[in-house]
Amino acid sequence: MASIDVVVPCYRYGHYLPECIESILDQAGADVRVLIIDNASTDGSGDVALRLARENSRVETRVREVNRGLVASINEGIEWASATYFMVVSADDLLAPGCFSRALAIMEQNPEITFVYGREIVMLDRNPVQVAEQAAAHATWRLLEPSEFIMEVCPPSGSIGAGAVLVRTAAQKRAGLYRDQLRFTCDLEMLMRLAMLGRVADLQAIQGVRRVHQDTLSSNLKNGAGPLLEIERAFQSYFSNEGAALPDAQQLRRMVFHNIGSCAYWRALSRLVSGRTGDSLDLWRMARRLSPRSMFFPPFAYLAKVESPLAKLGAAFRR
Repeated sequence: MASIDVVVPCYRYGHYLPECIESILDQAGADVRVLIIDNASTDGSGDVALRLARENSRVETRVREVNRGLVASINEGIEWASATYFMVVSADDLLAPGCFSRALAIMEQNPEITFVYGREIVMLDRNPVQVAEQAAAHATWRLLEPSEFIMEVCPPSGSIGAGAVLVRTAAQKRAGLYRDQLRFTCDLEMLMRLAMLGRVADLQAIQGVRRVHQDTLSSNLKNGAGPLLEIERAFQSYFSNEGAALPDAQQLRRMVFHNIGSCAYWRALSRLVSGRTGDSLDLWRMARRLSPRSMFFPPFAYLAKVESPLAKLGAAFRR
């Protein structure tokens, strides 16, 4: 039976933690071990984690006295991992039923694949979400080369359900540790590094459930250019380091940053017609810096890649 090590970083998410751990331990088809790392929570999360470890021998807990941050927790989990496969799951998220069996059905038969990712659904705080069991045998998937994956994760798409990514542990250790300077997009940058070590499987099935609430890490980003700036930083880091070795690195880099600039352009227009002039100005500056020609020729080609672009623009004008 395949073995999977799962690290669960936790900071003040103790009220979500039992449900998260249950969704991991309930997975079939693998020998699972879980490491909860509590980052000096002040809400009793450490006590919850210790209780879960006492109740199940497959769960280990490390409770820190000092908050060293999310990236340090993930990196500690990478160093701890010894199973064939590795996964990071946030303490406020859940795995969908059958997540491991679907991913393993691909990974076990295709040794050249470095990691499998799938789709995710969003849960608004504690609102219940039902995820139907999806048979591994009927889950469709496709192979991506490194360059294809890069374009897959840059705007306008950019969301790949990174909370339920199954990685070969050997590849994870070869790729190294997460970069602390990328607090909000460290997972995106790591996946791009991992993609260079083999091929990527895009699984057309729901693999995870992501909670959205007021304490989510991304909620600390301002609404203007902040989220796009963090995405830009991830790509800057990647292309300045490992990504520079890609045969088509320069062309990919130009395409990625043009897409980010085009995204900033249309977001700036949306914020402007919505009356959020401060946000709009920040985004205009970003668009001018990354895609200067968009100041003279609106990037209409970008809209062809966006789902229901006219409806979204129409909604912005109506607001």
